[in-house]
Parts: sequence; structure tokens; C-alpha cells
Amino acid sequence: MPRISAATNAAQRENTKRAILESFGKLLYSRGLPGLTMTDVAKNAGIGRTAVYNYFADMGELLVAYALDETERFLHELDEGIAGVTNPIDQLAVYIRLQIEDLARRHLPPGPPCAPCSHPNPTRASANT
Repeated sequence: MPRISAATNAAQRENTKRAILESFGKLLYSRGLPGLTMTDVAKNAGIGRTAVYNYFADMGELLVAYALDETERFLHELDEGIAGVTNPIDQLAVYIRLQIEDLARRHLPPGPPCAPCSHPNPTRASANT
């Protein structure tokens, strides 16, 4: 794997951050949060463990970044979905459909329960399970 795969440093940083977030999401879905480590995320993303720490200080920070990224993605999909829809009832129907699709995609993993994700201190919660 080449160290630099993008045209600019900014693009490379964004590509690496995206790879980390995608790796985290896949592992969170398949394995759940308990026991998940930065090393697991790095290995799954195909990067060095220390590279993950250049972007996120710890698992809690990574979890928050992932949640924010997923929220931004959902809001973008919602904006696209209701673009041109003027009837509030139809807008609500689009919102509900997107929520159901989002729940089916992310919130019902086949792996271990993700209850620690809702804990005020996810790092501590995952250590206690």
C-alpha cells in the first residue's frame, strides 16, 4: 500500500480519516463496541496503529466522530430526499422512510448489543462489559 495515494496532503488526510471511520463503522456493526480497540480499527483500515492516533486520541473520541459523521450523512440524505417536496406530509414520509432505512443499516447489528454506545462514558462502559 503506498503511503501517499492522494494528490495533496489535505486529500490524503481526508482519505485516511474516511478509511478510519469506515473501518470503525464496519467493526462496530459486526463486533460491537466492547473489546474493540484502536489497533483493530487500524488493522481493518490497512494503516498503522499510530496513524489512527494522529486523528483520534482514544476510542471515545473516535466513537463521537463516527456518530457525528453518520449524523451529517443522514442529514445530507434527508436534504436530498426532501428537495423539491413541498407538501409537509410528503416531507414527513421521506423522513420516516430514511429513518427506517438508517435503522436497518446501522442500529440493528447482528453482532453483540451496542448498549455501551449510549453510555455517557463509552470507553468506561466498554471496559466494564
